[in-house]
Amino acid sequence: MADGVNRTKAKRARAAVRAATARATAATADVPPPALAGPDLAARLDGLEAKLAELGSRLAGEIAALAKAQRGAGTGLAAAASAAPAAPAAGGLTGLLGGAKTAAATPAASAGGPSQAQLDRLQAKLVERVDQRAEQLLDAQMKIAEGTSKALQQLAVQVRATRQVAAFGARGRTRRRWRVVFLVHFVEAWEALVGVHRSMLGDPDFDVIVATLPRWRRDRRAFEYEDAISAVLTEQGIDHIRLGGEGEQGIEVLRALAPDVVFRQSPWDSDIPPQFAASELGFTRICYVPYVYYSANFDPQQYDQPLHRLAWRYFSANADDLAQYSKVNLLRGRNAVLTGYPKFDAILDLAAGVGDEAWPIRRPGRSMRVIYAPHLSIGGQGLGFGNFPEVYRDVFRLARENQDVEFVFKPHPTLLDVCVASKLMSEGDVRWFEENWAKLPNTATVTSNQYARLFAASDALISEGISFFSEYTLFDKPLIFHENRTNKGLNAAGAFLYDGLYRVKSFPAAVAKLREVLAPGGDTLAPARAANIRRLRPFPGEAARNVVEAVRAGLAEECPR
Repeated sequence: MADGVNRTKAKRARAAVRAATARATAATADVPPPALAGPDLAARLDGLEAKLAELGSRLAGEIAALAKAQRGAGTGLAAAASAAPAAPAAGGLTGLLGGAKTAAATPAASAGGPSQAQLDRLQAKLVERVDQRAEQLLDAQMKIAEGTSKALQQLAVQVRATRQVAAFGARGRTRRRWRVVFLVHFVEAWEALVGVHRSMLGDPDFDVIVATLPRWRRDRRAFEYEDAISAVLTEQGIDHIRLGGEGEQGIEVLRALAPDVVFRQSPWDSDIPPQFAASELGFTRICYVPYVYYSANFDPQQYDQPLHRLAWRYFSANADDLAQYSKVNLLRGRNAVLTGYPKFDAILDLAAGVGDEAWPIRRPGRSMRVIYAPHLSIGGQGLGFGNFPEVYRDVFRLARENQDVEFVFKPHPTLLDVCVASKLMSEGDVRWFEENWAKLPNTATVTSNQYARLFAASDALISEGISFFSEYTLFDKPLIFHENRTNKGLNAAGAFLYDGLYRVKSFPAAVAKLREVLAPGGDTLAPARAANIRRLRPFPGEAARNVVEAVRAGLAEECPR
């Protein structure tokens, strides 16, 4: 019976190895014949294929070794009880069996032969040890087969990608227009690119494609949201294709489009499928317009991630941003172009002509209109600007006590979820605030990322930071900085904004300051804000066009039509 068990295990191991080999073979079966463009690419292909051959040989050797070992296990079990003493082999199953047979023969030499019970016990012990060794061999072989299969598959992907890129290079340029692809995974920040997209759509030099990707959802540890992203673009009338649902094939589709330029929306590679990471886009030119004006003291992440280093062009908002990028970035700003910030222009365009209809609270007469915008970085974590869990009861109380002021609660869309997840507020605390806030006649809540019209309809903003410091400044209205003592501060590209902020340490002080600055003659920082607006927008209304012209000039130099 023990012979049958081990033969079954041997068959299982060989079947698993054959399956792994088949998978690895299938991964390379559809690789097309190479169409090389240059000796460097040909050499790279040769090297990859040599690695494939080496791994294939190693796999074949492991299969042969396993088969031999398992054959040895079956033969040894059949003869274990009656075999004559034998010198133990050097190792492996043969050595184990030889040692066991020597032990079994020793009683016969010293006591006239072993009893049947002794032989049965020795055989049972031998079977147990062989079983253990066979299981170890099986586990080891499965791991070898799995690792080899993965390595072969990865190499097959590399070979396929290299051959595709080589083929694209060999076929030469066949288009009269430069192809530009916008990869969209963060539709909430589309304002940063909407002007560039619109300008290129109407330009005969460019063939424009918008492509959606899913975004990483941390609570479910999966890439999701592409349906919602696509729906928003459709609602806005933006023609697009969807790449995220194609898995690994999505990047192959992008390669097949052979874009001259790809715009990425953010520098966070972890937010999108790994095949679209900056390091995987070497077949094109990466362009980046930041999704937010960088003003927090968070410089390496804001200016020197892989995308910043690999970008063909980084489009800088103003002289302060360019100086900070050049100081922090590995390339010292050699890939940066000063164009102005398209998002600033887009926000003001969206707010143009807005009246009372954009304010969500409807009451007779005209009250003081205030936006309260708490920041996400609560509990002293991250940038440390947020303090909503500490003040939410004060916020409610002051709104209730100041009925002549209308308050719109404009949190980060995930703030309340983060408050609960971090255990700084309970679900009951959040429910209490939401329900009681909604009951007040002078309050409302807005979670939409389309906030430009809300800004235009307001009188002032109370905020903990960060992006609203620059964006609300553009509207030339008082901005009260409800300052958390744990905040990391602003970097050199944002420190000048302090000159236009009324800084307070508590929410009651913020409301008192609000009444002061909205009284006639009370807005003493208006001149500083005006200077900051000029500094933030060196090219008012021209940023998107400047980006387009910078792309055109660079492509004309590198790949003239």
